[in-house]
Amino acid sequence: MRKLTLALCALFTLAANAQSDLVGTRKVKKEKATKLGVSLKAGPASYSIDGFDCDGGMFAEAFFTINSPFKPSNLECPWHFEVGFGFDYYGGNATWAGKGRGEGGNDIMMIGLFDIPVAVKYVLNPLGTRGKWNINAGINFCPLVVGATSIETHESYYSGDWHTLGSEMGMRFGLNIGLAYEAKHFGVGIGAGYGWAIPYSSSDFTSSPTTSPETASILTYGASLKYMF
Repeated sequence: MRKLTLALCALFTLAANAQSDLVGTRKVKKEKATKLGVSLKAGPASYSIDGFDCDGGMFAEAFFTINSPFKPSNLECPWHFEVGFGFDYYGGNATWAGKGRGEGGNDIMMIGLFDIPVAVKYVLNPLGTRGKWNINAGINFCPLVVGATSIETHESYYSGDWHTLGSEMGMRFGLNIGLAYEAKHFGVGIGAGYGWAIPYSSSDFTSSPTTSPETASILTYGASLKYMF
C-alpha cells in the first residue's frame, strides 16, 4: 500500500510539471506597440479675414497615421505620440465689409497638400483591455495650401475701387486638442482646432487688380474616425 501511494504521488507530480511546462511554452499573442492607420476628420469651420464678413463652411481631412507609446517595450505606458501625412479641404464664403465697394459671394476654398499632424496623447486607462480613452494635443503643419486668401483691389475711375477675395499659394499652421476612444482596430474622437492660412506671395502693385496677401484665421470643431491595422 505504501509503495502504491508513493507511485501515485510521483505520477501526480510528473503530470503537474508537464502541465506547467505546456503553459509556459504556450504562445500569447501580444498587442502591437506601433500601429499604422487611416484617419478621417470633418466638421464645421469658421473664418476671420480682415475686411470681410465670413460665413462658416465645412472642412475635411484624411491622413495615414503611425501611433506608438513613448516606450514601445511597455504597452502600459500612458504617453503616446502620433504622426500623420495626408491632405485636407476647407470651404466657406466671405463678403467685403471694408471701405469701398465689394462683391458678394466670394468663395473660400483651400486645399492642403502634404498635411502633417503631430500629436501627443495621454491614455487615461492604460490597463484597459477593451479600449482606451486618451486626451490628445498637437500641431498641424501644411507647407503647401492651394487657395490661401488675398484681397484683390480693382481700380475704377467712375465707380470707385471695389474688392474681391482672391487666392494664392501658401502654408497653414494650427493647434489642436481632443478626446478619443480607441479599441484594437477602430477609434473615434472629437476635438477643436485653431490655425492660420498664410499666403507666400507679397503685395503686387504692378498689375490690375492689385493684390494684398491676407492671413486667414480658422476655427474648427470636428469628429474623427480611425481604422488601425
